Amino acid sequence: MSVPPRDATGNGPHLRADVSKTRVATLNVGTLSGRSFELAEALERRKAVLCDSPRTIGGVGIIVSERFRDTIASVERFSDCLMKIIVAIDRMYHLFSAYAP
Repeated sequence: MSVPPRDATGNGPHLRADVSKTRVATLNVGTLSGRSFELAEALERRKAVLCDSPRTIGGVGIIVSERFRDTIASVERFSDCLMKIIVAIDRMYHLFSAYAP
């Protein structure tokens, strides 16, 4: 968890007014066979830009919207049950997807 920066006086958090919202979702899909278009529509309706799916047949997965496609710094797959992507926007964000049966 990150702590927001303090203002010049050191008296509490200083929040920027131009911070845009990014929606991250998690979704249990079971299998994607024949349902990828349906999944894409659901994520677009909810305006989610990153979605992890911890229960796919081939292991875990992370879906990234076109908006963030070029900001992916790295993808690491540790096992079928654990993966991580690093998104570089204004700082590095480490996003994990995990499944523990």
